[in-house]
Amino acid sequence: VESCIRFDYQISEQIYQQKGDDDHHQFPTRLAYEVHQAIRVDPMYGPWHDKGRHLVGVEYEVVLEHALRQMDIPFETEEDLREKGTSRTPDILLSCPIAVPVPKKKKNTHHPPTNNNNPTTNSQHKNEKDDDVDWKVICWIDSKALFGDVYTHTTSVVPQAESY
Repeated sequence: VESCIRFDYQISEQIYQQKGDDDHHQFPTRLAYEVHQAIRVDPMYGPWHDKGRHLVGVEYEVVLEHALRQMDIPFETEEDLREKGTSRTPDILLSCPIAVPVPKKKKNTHHPPTNNNNPTTNSQHKNEKDDDVDWKVICWIDSKALFGDVYTHTTSVVPQAESY
């Protein structure tokens, strides 16, 4: 079996070397070319995907920093923390913790229609809305360019968050 594989491979190498395509000549072997092609077209795990994900992450960090500055929320960046020699470096360390509303999971998704012109109804719904959120204290933010499914969250995001 080995000799058949080697024989087929040698023939395909000869054919590869005879191709006139300039793209083929920058690679020493057919295998090198095929590996390069596989890396180039890999939509999920190749270096191009990693680079794209990194660039999206950097862009969102810039957007996050801009939004915090617009809201006058004081913070330190990951770079600031590295300069201080901090062992843990989230993207953003808030200088003062803030509270944010987080919607509770709804048990009953059916809501009766409301009359928006009735002030009593509006105030009643405002109280219901307050009951529909939990307030969470946020001390730091670490943005991730990851797909947000439950598995990724529990295996990647939660363990990192717990380390802080």
